[in-house]
Amino acid sequence: LTAWATFRAGRDGSGELAARALAQAHGNGGTEVALAGEPQLTAALAPLAEDAGSALARGLLLGGRELLVRLFGTPRLTRSDGSMIELPAGKPGELVRMLALENRGLPVEVVLERFFPDAPPAASRQRLRQVLTRLRASAGEIVVRNGDTLCLVPAWVDVREFHTAADRIRGTRGPRSVQYAYAALAQ
Repeated sequence: LTAWATFRAGRDGSGELAARALAQAHGNGGTEVALAGEPQLTAALAPLAEDAGSALARGLLLGGRELLVRLFGTPRLTRSDGSMIELPAGKPGELVRMLALENRGLPVEVVLERFFPDAPPAASRQRLRQVLTRLRASAGEIVVRNGDTLCLVPAWVDVREFHTAADRIRGTRGPRSVQYAYAALAQ
């Protein structure tokens, strides 16, 4: 509750407080204790705790997914083990950021049109293969092809979570809507 109050007051340190609270909950029976007692609060504070370095919060956010993607602020990618992924500059990084915004991925044709609008089809496909090769060499298999669609591996993405939390606000009124608004901002 102190972490939430600190966050709502706009003061620094809410992430560290949330990380410490998760660690205490873990020591007293597991993070399930926090989720059972304050599920909405725990979910809202988990991104702040993860940003403060909490592996427990990262595990809650990932929920079995492979990648944590932060696009707000300085874009960062974190694997489930906590290691950071350095994206190469240019099209490979742009492709990852673009796919992170698309829950179901994008058709290859859409990617080709966005990246190489004036190139002939054969040349644009060759350039896309080069982009994917550069990405794979630096970041591993984080973009996969599913038929004619390019997708990011299963990932928690802050922008998607922000939109989900913001959508909850539309159907509520009163104090609950304020709580949802702060939860959206915590992403």
